[in-house]
Amino acid sequence: MQIAITVLDALRGEWAPADAMNGRGRIRHTATLLGNGKVLVAGGFGSGGVLTSTEVYDPAADQWSPAGNLSQERQNATATLQRDGRVLVVGGFGRRGGSSTATAELYDPATGAWSQAPGMSAARAFHTATLLNDGRVLVAGGVGSGGSRAARLASAELFDPASGLWSPTGSMGQGRSLQGAALLQNGRVLVAGGNDGTSALASTEVFDAAAGTWSPAGPLARARYFHTVSATANGKVIAAGGGDGKSLASTEAFDPSAGSWSATGDLVHARASHTTTLLSDGRLLTAGGQGKGYLSSSELFH
Repeated sequence: MQIAITVLDALRGEWAPADAMNGRGRIRHTATLLGNGKVLVAGGFGSGGVLTSTEVYDPAADQWSPAGNLSQERQNATATLQRDGRVLVVGGFGRRGGSSTATAELYDPATGAWSQAPGMSAARAFHTATLLNDGRVLVAGGVGSGGSRAARLASAELFDPASGLWSPTGSMGQGRSLQGAALLQNGRVLVAGGNDGTSALASTEVFDAAAGTWSPAGPLARARYFHTVSATANGKVIAAGGGDGKSLASTEAFDPSAGSWSATGDLVHARASHTTTLLSDGRLLTAGGQGKGYLSSSELFH
């Protein structure tokens, strides 16, 4: 598996090659921007199977360095930067063809060390993890234990970094995996789309962190999974691309004040399993994914 890294100069709109990772090439990993400006990459799948290795990229030096190993192999996990600077890595699938896991671990950039965190009440992969305004982390949905054909979960739970413990919270109205999630400016969390194990979903729900409850929101115009859901600087949320059996170019905007979605301009290229990143100037950068083959193209949403 080829190891190739590029970085975007957002001011110039240009990509440039960057230093290659030291370890194996990987897919289905996590990448987290740390408080010190470095980037932590953890786990994933490589030529030798599911990975435990992690690395840190220093953009100032354009250099990767090893960051220790996870306690177990994991792919399709989530990694969430907490307010104290540590990174919470949760769930995912273990060895190839294996079941999802309930385990969690923490990376401390100050020491460069990993430590075990208490596990969730339910094993899950292809879930979402969202940092709330009060510092807790909301984990919702995903594929339960038993492999990729396991039940899609409606359950959700909260990690409190102050106590280091998990607690149950209200369940979603529908089990889903491969959904998108975004923190709204009012402190609530929007979860949109996904897959119920059989087909793509158009349903969306909003989590009230104060009450610990979910309520339905307006449905997407197009059912989708493997899409991105991104909060914008103006408070709206953009759902972009994804799939419903084929890759999609359509995008939609959610208005929290109205609780409904409206169509926005299509992507230039239909894509699923891509990334979308909010830039410091307020634009959204969408890159890679799968459309007509594996895509190297990227696009900007204004």
